[in-house]
Amino acid sequence: MADLLKLAIGDHITFRVDRVEIVRSGKWPEYHWHGRNAAGPVVVVTPQGAADRQLANNLKMTLAQVEGEVITIERAPNKDDATKSWWNLDLASAADLKQSQSKRLAGPADGPPALHRESGVPNSPEGDDPAPVAPLEGKRGELVEGYLSLYAYVAARLVQLGRDSDFPVDGTSINAATATIAIQLDKRNLL
Repeated sequence: MADLLKLAIGDHITFRVDRVEIVRSGKWPEYHWHGRNAAGPVVVVTPQGAADRQLANNLKMTLAQVEGEVITIERAPNKDDATKSWWNLDLASAADLKQSQSKRLAGPADGPPALHRESGVPNSPEGDDPAPVAPLEGKRGELVEGYLSLYAYVAARLVQLGRDSDFPVDGTSINAATATIAIQLDKRNLL
């Protein structure tokens, strides 16, 4: 199964919709748009209310009608409030699938490397063991090791909290939480 993709403000993705799932795990219900684009399977997360408005007003379709269609989902900046965004849904063509993601979301052609189940480190091509990495030395090495330790700590805590609270945790949420904490630690000269 593909990781959940939560678009950042300014990003978009084009894909063929296989099915749409309603998920009520947080404060507001979400749609998980399961589909496929040139990079492979995708699961895009949008707020249900915003998507319903776009389906009714822009696409003039129901959830059942949009299945099988090629669509573009965009999270556009709100000029009046930079902390909020607009969600746009538009029909696209099969030719648009070749340029399926904004530059910010584009990854390698064969997708990201598989991660080791426990450590989160990329697997080696031969199997499940993490690929060896040469250590960095000096101040840079200390900073990288500190960040990696923070990442491992945040990942473990978020996974545990996710299990306890019955909410999904994916790589995107771990990356975001780790970056946010690292920024706050750096601002206070604690990293």
